[in-house]
Amino acid sequence: MTPDQYCRDKAAKSGSSFYYSFMFLPPQKRQAITALYAFCREVDDAVDEIADPQVAAQTLSWWRSEVENIFNQTATHPVGKALEEAIKRFELHQEYFLEIIDGMEMDLFQHRYDAFKHLALYCHRVASVVGLLAAEIFGYQNRQTLKYAEKLGLAFQLTNIIRDVREDAERGRIYLPAEDMARFKVSEEDILALKQTAELTALLAFETERARSFYQEAKTLLPKEDRYSQRTGLIMSAIYEATLDEIEKDQFQVMKQRISLTPLKKLWLAWRTSRAEKTSIMTTLIVGGGWSGLAAAVRLLEKGESIHLVESAKQLGGRARNVDWNAQTIDNGQHLLIGAYQRTLKLLQDLGADESRLFQRLPLNITIHHPHFGDLKLADTLHLPWPLSLAIKTWQLNGFAVFVQISRLIFNARSQKSQTISPCKHG
Repeated sequence: MTPDQYCRDKAAKSGSSFYYSFMFLPPQKRQAITALYAFCREVDDAVDEIADPQVAAQTLSWWRSEVENIFNQTATHPVGKALEEAIKRFELHQEYFLEIIDGMEMDLFQHRYDAFKHLALYCHRVASVVGLLAAEIFGYQNRQTLKYAEKLGLAFQLTNIIRDVREDAERGRIYLPAEDMARFKVSEEDILALKQTAELTALLAFETERARSFYQEAKTLLPKEDRYSQRTGLIMSAIYEATLDEIEKDQFQVMKQRISLTPLKKLWLAWRTSRAEKTSIMTTLIVGGGWSGLAAAVRLLEKGESIHLVESAKQLGGRARNVDWNAQTIDNGQHLLIGAYQRTLKLLQDLGADESRLFQRLPLNITIHHPHFGDLKLADTLHLPWPLSLAIKTWQLNGFAVFVQISRLIFNARSQKSQTISPCKHG
């Protein structure tokens, strides 16, 4: 079994809602998020499945060492090896993995929380930090998306706490804040005895509204340009919010049974949400594949929009391209002359062009065929600014009429003058 197969098996066997959201990701992102999820399951199981707290703590300590191995590309665990591939492709911070382990370790020694602000720290470590790592994998342009990921993780963990009150009580843990329990007159004894009281029902309704407020806040924070790239988180949100709805419909009877959605409904919600986000992207038609069209296409793609570009010519680049003339290749470079080069350079940089070569000054050496005077050489031998050098050389070509020479001099003078105009004014 390969490391990736191990992680996929770990995710599938968990039956988690997260697994269904991964299906709509491209292969490399799906591999990375599945490895991250498997890591969370491993360290969570170390706490939940090992009865002896000291042994569990030692297991978490081993995972801290394995995290260091992962970032040194010397991992030994299948999950660690899968994560090695993920950190090569995505900007995943080592301290986040360690913070997740810190959160899991809190379960070994802290089983009560006095106030919501104390619980929020636990939620941040075990859920929001996972959201921040996931956001890096899914991709974003606007850093506000990280705030969205943090709030969404908090909402997910609150949903888990509401759903798993009985399961946690059986382990001796109560995540519901003590200040909230006192407000609604819910006793620890009733929770540990697995009693479904009217007071507990009212408390869970309150916590549900708190969770929903975080879902709403997260969605408000998500920038439009990052919605599609972050659609996996939106799929998770749809499934988790539907779970909250089911708990509410069942009048918060969480002590009687663990309320969850069927696999078919999870799959349906995942497909519907993914389709909705895909169709919500406006498709822009760009006619013409010149530099301006290409720059516009890249700019829109960066914003997360869908584009369709049409070009009748076999070659992209519009008129700003190399042309064959008299058995020689010449770059007409007209876009540089009209001042549209600012966007052109940005496009070249986005496409990975070598910036060090963009402004190389090549010697002028052109052969012009004249029907009466034969081949004429236009060579750059003077160490002068190129417009002046070109003007002098043009004037020296005896095969051209005087008015042609004068017009070329005027053109060169205008070219010289255009050098002083700010490119910002030309877009």
